[in-house]
Amino acid sequence: MLSSRSLQIANNQPQYWKWISRQDSRFPECAELVSVYFLAVTGEVLPSELSAGKNYAVYLVYKLARRTSGLKGSVQTSSLRLYGELILGTNKVSLDPEARGSASDVTYPVARDDGWLELKLAEFTNDDEMLTEKGVIVDLREEDVSKEKSGLIVEGMEFRSI
Repeated sequence: MLSSRSLQIANNQPQYWKWISRQDSRFPECAELVSVYFLAVTGEVLPSELSAGKNYAVYLVYKLARRTSGLKGSVQTSSLRLYGELILGTNKVSLDPEARGSASDVTYPVARDDGWLELKLAEFTNDDEMLTEKGVIVDLREEDVSKEKSGLIVEGMEFRSI
């Protein structure tokens, strides 16, 4: 699990997010999006830190604040990149749990037992070719600059073997 401190959030500009403490989190701090027009949450892991020959799914673990803006009903993209160059896949995802099933080609979040939401961003196999890469980068992006976005509380990104 990559904590929110190890992620790049909203281009790491502190005027766009703030650190908050949450008693229900596994980590002492989470990141809360304050106000952005270009949303980006990015996590990176070295393939050598993961088990060789296994399949992985990557999840964003988050909650929505009581007051959100621009996140409900909108569709973002998630992608898997190899050291920022080769894009292996781009998916449509929604942070909005209430919109579940409204579009068949969009991945929606699932509620966890601990009260957090998890949204599958990508899947990959950590095979021999992947192990030669410098890094696996997974990101969530919403590039609609006409909509202000706020109220996303990020706990972290989880790389889980499947």
